[in-house]
Amino acid sequence: MKNLIKSTSTICKIMMLLLIKSQMEATVSGLPVGAKYIALGGQVSVTEDVYSVYYNPACVDYIEQQQVAAEYTMMFLGLSDGISRGFFGYGLPTKKYGSFGLYWNILQGGSLYSENVFAFVYSKKRILSYLPSLSLGIRPKVYVITYGRVEVYDNDGMYVSDNDTAFAKNGNSKSVMSLDIGFSYQLAQNYILGLQINDVTKPNISLFNKQDVVVPMKILVGLANVNKIYGLNLDVGFKNIDMIISAGAQIKLLNEKLRLYGSVKYTSRNYKTKSVSLVEPSVGAEFVFDGVNVAYAFNYPISGIDVFGNHTVSISYRFGPVVKLPEDTSALYAKIDNLEQQLKQKDAEIEELKRKLDELLKKPLPKEVKPEVKPSVQPPAEKPQEKQLTPKERYESLWKRYTEMKDQMSFVDRIKTVETIIKQFKGQTDITAAQKELNELTKQKEAMNKELQTSKNYYLKLKSANVPKSELRTVLERIKKKYEGYGLDVNWIDEELKQLE
Repeated sequence: MKNLIKSTSTICKIMMLLLIKSQMEATVSGLPVGAKYIALGGQVSVTEDVYSVYYNPACVDYIEQQQVAAEYTMMFLGLSDGISRGFFGYGLPTKKYGSFGLYWNILQGGSLYSENVFAFVYSKKRILSYLPSLSLGIRPKVYVITYGRVEVYDNDGMYVSDNDTAFAKNGNSKSVMSLDIGFSYQLAQNYILGLQINDVTKPNISLFNKQDVVVPMKILVGLANVNKIYGLNLDVGFKNIDMIISAGAQIKLLNEKLRLYGSVKYTSRNYKTKSVSLVEPSVGAEFVFDGVNVAYAFNYPISGIDVFGNHTVSISYRFGPVVKLPEDTSALYAKIDNLEQQLKQKDAEIEELKRKLDELLKKPLPKEVKPEVKPSVQPPAEKPQEKQLTPKERYESLWKRYTEMKDQMSFVDRIKTVETIIKQFKGQTDITAAQKELNELTKQKEAMNKELQTSKNYYLKLKSANVPKSELRTVLERIKKKYEGYGLDVNWIDEELKQLE
């Protein structure tokens, strides 16, 4: 009787495991991981953290700093035998070479069945210069499937051994390699399109090398919109003739510290004799603090086995320096491109300023004016006269001497001399020539002052553009040399030169 009970218990375990496997899409195709993503539908093509190593490998390069994640799930609570699953993942971003990652996923069905999946991930954004929003990811992985040994009994219910003859030749374990690929594309601000193809090699997992026992290829495409307030995702998957549709939503509260998730997933499976539909709602929450993310998800299959649902708790941790800027929106790409254009424009403006200032400083001075600072030439004075001269005669004598000496006089002395002559003889005789000369000199001074102000503006623009101090000093010295002989205010140049010391 005891042996019969053992035999019956073993058969029940096997039947239960087979039933569970049918509910879990043959398991090796990939159960959902990460409480956050389980709560968002269990199948996502756009991710933003370390769980990208398990979902779309193209999204691993979105990770900003190193991150690890671990979790444990008790599945189908209410069954007599414990079904559990564990996950560990790690993501490593780099500045130049893309991002790397790995994960280990294990499913344990009591002592009768276990799956181990080991995967390595590589991801790179902007792989094509003409498609800067496109990212690519590849993920080679290894499946290790192990079947537990079953106690064998004879027809009388007597115990024989724990070595099933089915395992005698091929053993009770199978290891195979597979490959996944993924793509993501930034469609618009906050909108990302994801595509992943799992098990493109369709690895054979049969202990007895049956050709039709393979992990089927799964294609998943989805669209996500995630921002600082909320997020939405819609994903559609195909595996053979089965179809899975999931829709999820999230909301961020308390300055993104608290996040709430919810989703509904619809699965349509087609068997030889019938089709089965499964609806699974999921909810979850996540709390973020000091680089740590703690999340919980509850998933309940409305149709199927009568259980208490699946409960998942996961934790992830960010550490190390931030090596990438967040690029979860196309607006950031546009901002970077805009900054690059501004820098190029700024460099061009600096070169244009230098060119204009150089032309201005090389501009020839009026031929009749020599603004260089020279020893001051004394203005012509009236010579003692033997006889008393009229105002007209004295004016003409002084004006003649001025015209003979003006080429040797500085610009400032010329203005002072003409102003003195006009002041002395105004109202006594005709001083038209002197007044005309003063007008001409005044116009020249105003023109030079206008050029000086233009040169000053060019200099200030160069200064604001962070041009090297050595170049700024050279510009100031050239400005001072050209304009200080015109009696203009160049004190600001001396102040600037002191600041550049």
